Amino acid sequence: FLIPVPFTPISMKWFRPRLNNLPHLVALLDALEAAGTASTLMADHVGEENPHAQYAFSSSLEALELIVSGKLDAGSTTASISDSLNRRYVTDAQLSVLGLTSGVNTGDQDLSGYSVVGHGHTISDITDLTSTLAAKADLINGFVPSSQMPARVMTNVYTVTSEEDMLELEAQEGDVAIRTDISTSFMHNGGTSGTAADWSELISPTDAVTSVNGLIGNIVLGYSDVGAAAASHNHSIADVTGLASALSALETLIDELGIADIAGLTDALAGKAAAVHSHVISDTTGLQGALDGKAGLSAANTFTANQVVNSNLFSVTGPSDPRVRVAEGSNSNSYIDIIDVAETSAAIIKRAHLGPASLTVDPVSADGESLAQVTFLRTTNTTGGARLVVHRGNNTSSANCIIGGSTDTYFNALVGNLAVGHTSPQAKFHSTGSTILGASDSAVADANLGNGQVNIWIDNQNTLIFKVKTSGGTVKTASLPLT
Repeated sequence: FLIPVPFTPISMKWFRPRLNNLPHLVALLDALEAAGTASTLMADHVGEENPHAQYAFSSSLEALELIVSGKLDAGSTTASISDSLNRRYVTDAQLSVLGLTSGVNTGDQDLSGYSVVGHGHTISDITDLTSTLAAKADLINGFVPSSQMPARVMTNVYTVTSEEDMLELEAQEGDVAIRTDISTSFMHNGGTSGTAADWSELISPTDAVTSVNGLIGNIVLGYSDVGAAAASHNHSIADVTGLASALSALETLIDELGIADIAGLTDALAGKAAAVHSHVISDTTGLQGALDGKAGLSAANTFTANQVVNSNLFSVTGPSDPRVRVAEGSNSNSYIDIIDVAETSAAIIKRAHLGPASLTVDPVSADGESLAQVTFLRTTNTTGGARLVVHRGNNTSSANCIIGGSTDTYFNALVGNLAVGHTSPQAKFHSTGSTILGASDSAVADANLGNGQVNIWIDNQNTLIFKVKTSGGTVKTASLPLT
């Protein structure tokens, strides 16, 4: 029986009269009491103040059993008890670990800082376990992912153009280098010499194709390489066996056929036009109306609407003096012509039906303030002279005025006077107001002076000299000293 009460000398006195019916146990208690061992053991283990008194009697029984069996004597302590998974006591050494300074249990022990024998921990409770696990490979569906496998178990394939490039690769054992310069491949054999000896050539099968129809290397076959015809090709009649004779027989048969020999052909041809025939405009519906809206190519055309030429060149050609004519209204006598007169000249002619004719050239500036000018001879490039000629207007070729771009300039050579500063010249040159004339420092030769002409110059004596050739051809001079 187990009675959870403290087992002390006092309790033994209390138990003795109540155990008289158990003579064997009484004898044992007498022996324990005489030796004092049980009291010592029980006092050492539980003490009178032990809060776990329910364990005391069990431990005492163990001690009694040890004493009876001769394994403990009066001088034994808790250290003399062998280790047991089922015992309810601690040794002196274990008490020291728990922080006691002696093997005597003097009161309650604080075990809050210790774990029970059967307990668990999280990963974070164990020092460095998180970082240690982080350095280990993961398992995904029972396999290590390739990203966590060391490089030596992965095979890398490189393409290089020379042995030098192959040796410069940062390769490991099992890596493959494809050599395009010699059309073969090598595998790194794990060598560390840094030479070609670190690479082993991958031998191609001995029965590989070495050539096709005599061609080697990268082969692109065409139909001509194997004696075949192109996908799209032609044949002559002679290429097809029996075709010539078959066609000849067919031709003979057709030649012998008449229209009447072919059923229904006569009716089918009835009302059909001959293979070669013609039509008039009226045979085609709407053709005449369509042609009426077109301009003739070989006749004069009259346009009633504005015409736009979408080209940077409007060209007119003709056998003789081709021209572009612009006329106002229906009067054929009032127009302006741009004519290519001959191979070396052209003309712009304004012809008026009534009254005077006028041709105006008006450059107009965009803002009304910028320069407006008429330019002549701008792109002319010649050493033969360039000039603007004004004729008399009497349908002759005689020039009355010439403004020279690179020739002499003269005005009113045949008729008319030149006025400066007014509109009514009374002499060949008539100037009003103050006039400046330049004087030469040498005379014009008499032969170059015309009748009625005056030559003015200044000699080296500061004398103003006048030379006049009279209408009779006599030359006279006069001088005027200058001060």
